[in-house]
Amino acid sequence: MSLSVRLTVVFGAIGFVTVATVSSLAWWLAASESNQSIDNELLQRIEPVITLAERPVTDSAALAEARERGDIPNVTIEQFNANAELTTVRAIASDGSVDGQPVGPPTDAALASLADADPHLESVTIDGVPYRIVTVPVTDPRSDATADEAVVALQLARDVTNEETALSNLAAKLALLSVAGVAVVVGASWLVGRRLTGPIDQLT
Repeated sequence: MSLSVRLTVVFGAIGFVTVATVSSLAWWLAASESNQSIDNELLQRIEPVITLAERPVTDSAALAEARERGDIPNVTIEQFNANAELTTVRAIASDGSVDGQPVGPPTDAALASLADADPHLESVTIDGVPYRIVTVPVTDPRSDATADEAVVALQLARDVTNEETALSNLAAKLALLSVAGVAVVVGASWLVGRRLTGPIDQLT
């Protein structure tokens, strides 16, 4: 193997590692920023959602006004979800059943978090749809709730399909840029190697 080829291989490997590292870091930062933004949104919205009561509000104007203020008292879970866009609410009963959207059993991590006072954030996939969910323990205000029906936690779920798609597209673009970058590095390394090793080859 000639010296120019060896230099091309060495610099190509260094370029590949560098480009791959930078691309991976860029994707990781974008994913972290996206998750942090979604988590902040869920944590901000979960506080007024905890005030969900069983008394219905039939006036759509009053419901819209309450949602605009960020105050959701006296609104049932069904009414909140009917007017929600990406964010939906569901309640976890003491028997582990779920009332609300999206329909699906709570994860073991979410159930285990009920012993803690802090909100629990996790990413789950329900019926093929990715969600970011925050779980907060609550005390059921209903006096007629049985032991099995009592609500022990509320969950606020955020559909993150758009964010997942954007991250997938970003990963594809970074992969293409990485391939192009490595190709440029290899080509430049070969040209430089030829220039540097030309006199040595002639002398040899």
